[in-house]
Amino acid sequence: MQLYRKRSGIRQLEEKITILEKEKNELLDKIKTLKSFEEFPAGDKEILNSVLKLTNIGFCLKLSDKNYLNISEIGCKILGLKQEERTITLNEFIGLVTPEDRPLINKLFTDSHTPAQTIVKDYRITNPLSEKETKSIVSVFSFKPLEGQVSFLFTLMDVTSQEKARKDILRLKDKLEESDRLKNAFLSNISHEIRVPINSIVGFAELLNIGHINPDQKKEYLSIIKNQSSNLLKLIDDIAELAKFEAGEVKISKSPCNLNLLLNELLVSFSQQKKSQKKDHLQLKISVPDKKGLVTYTDSGRLHQLLSNLVTNAINYTEKGSVEFGYVLKEDRKIEFFVKDTGVGLSKEEQRYIFDRFSKTEETITRKYEGSGLGLSIARGIAKLLGGKIWIDSEPGKGSVFSFNIPFEELPGNNHEQLIDEDSVIKEYNWKDRLLLVVEDNDVNYKFIDALLSENNAKVIRANNGYQAIELCKSINKIDLILMDIKMPEMDGFQATREIRKFNKSIPIIAQTAFSSEDDRQKCLDAGCNDKVSKPIDIEELLRKINEYFI
Repeated sequence: MQLYRKRSGIRQLEEKITILEKEKNELLDKIKTLKSFEEFPAGDKEILNSVLKLTNIGFCLKLSDKNYLNISEIGCKILGLKQEERTITLNEFIGLVTPEDRPLINKLFTDSHTPAQTIVKDYRITNPLSEKETKSIVSVFSFKPLEGQVSFLFTLMDVTSQEKARKDILRLKDKLEESDRLKNAFLSNISHEIRVPINSIVGFAELLNIGHINPDQKKEYLSIIKNQSSNLLKLIDDIAELAKFEAGEVKISKSPCNLNLLLNELLVSFSQQKKSQKKDHLQLKISVPDKKGLVTYTDSGRLHQLLSNLVTNAINYTEKGSVEFGYVLKEDRKIEFFVKDTGVGLSKEEQRYIFDRFSKTEETITRKYEGSGLGLSIARGIAKLLGGKIWIDSEPGKGSVFSFNIPFEELPGNNHEQLIDEDSVIKEYNWKDRLLLVVEDNDVNYKFIDALLSENNAKVIRANNGYQAIELCKSINKIDLILMDIKMPEMDGFQATREIRKFNKSIPIIAQTAFSSEDDRQKCLDAGCNDKVSKPIDIEELLRKINEYFI
């Protein structure tokens, strides 16, 4: 019996030892686990703080029975507060919010909320050190039961840079959409402006072809065709010019320029133009400092183009009254030009966009005044190239004054006065013993030149391309002058001219080309041409240039 009891006691002790070993192992595991926790910040508050610091998010706590906020270190930085100001009153916090957003935040603190409710709001705050500096803030407001009361806990995240980027993207989007709209309106307008003269040219050409018209009608129809062709050419030139300005390919070439002579040329030209526009009642006048005329060193061609664009614009938008243009020499050694009209005038808003490439003050389909709207944009580009600037002074219903300035570069001794004969007519020449070679691949263009030269008694032979021109120059020694087309198949005019110059240095060669810029003229001269005329050909200019080589 005693042995049994001893064995039974031993078994109980062994069971107790097993239980104690198990408890020991569990305690060892707990100790091991507790030691691993020692590597982390103690407590949930510290862990939350670490996470918020990493994400640069501040937070605020307000107990429901208190009228102040406890603000984290990051929160103070975001709000622009000093570290010793980590406790501020509710009114002080609301005072940091911009006035327009203040009612929104104030409502959050005064309304009742249910526990576990979460609200996300974005608002702006003002930097206490600089009232002009504001920040965009996003806060997550949480309402939690704490110490038996519902309290406020909310984050502070500075999204100023993100908000600025978002607004910049939205502004860019709006700008691109507006640009796209303006470009579509511009292309629609250009299509309209091209079709109008083409319709007139084709229509009146058909009327001439039908016959049964008297001489006066024929003269009128031809005049309309010529004027509409000029309008179409001007539009095409403007589009090409605009493309060059966009690509930065426009250059200037300076030479002496008599400003009085330039203005007189414009006066004569526009006196004729206003008649074709049925605005003969408009008074055109120029204003110059003296009769001698100021001579400056500038790009006279570009200056002529700039003034021409401004005067054209003035005539288009003026129904009655006058258009006056001129210049004065300012004290700062700048020449200030002006074009003044008594037209419709422009509002302040319209003046902001008048020189823009893809903007018109009137975009409606029923607009009263025709035009592509490119002239003023090109005028601004030219003014900048010439070293000056352009501006406008206008008032609706009272007309406009467009002004621009350029530097004055004096050339002593070059002042002279030259008047233009307004009634000048195309001269006739007698080239009875002259043989001219016309190098032209287009049959219609050749027929026109042949008729023109034959009217002046010249003998004409033709080459269809550069190769034929070279062969004719080698086989015929009596050719007096060559009219050389530039763009041709097989061999262009540049290469043909260079080949001819290898065996004939003296024969005059005048290039005829649709390329009309000053750079294109220089290319012709570099190839060996003596001069150049642009297509469509000005009859008077061509005849005068040919005759200069026959004198």
